[in-house]
Amino acid sequence: MAELSQREREVMALIAEGATNRGIAERLVITENTARNHVSRILDKLGLSRRSEAAVFAAQHGLVKKSARGVLMTVFCTGPQPFATRKAS
Repeated sequence: MAELSQREREVMALIAEGATNRGIAERLVITENTARNHVSRILDKLGLSRRSEAAVFAAQHGLVKKSARGVLMTVFCTGPQPFATRKAS
């Protein structure tokens, strides 16, 4: 089972918006290396291998939603909201 931190949920939402590591770094005012580390930890925690899988996961778990015009909008979760999943054995 895995639980994502608030910061990791923020990074997941940005991944779902299509942000690159550089874009994540700029939006969250962190280094690109830190953004890359967040992405790697997220993928590892959730047992995912690609950013596209993380984007789908974020959409399925309410981190992003579509506006009336079909545009993805970030929904930053507050408080402890674990994202639990089982890693592939």
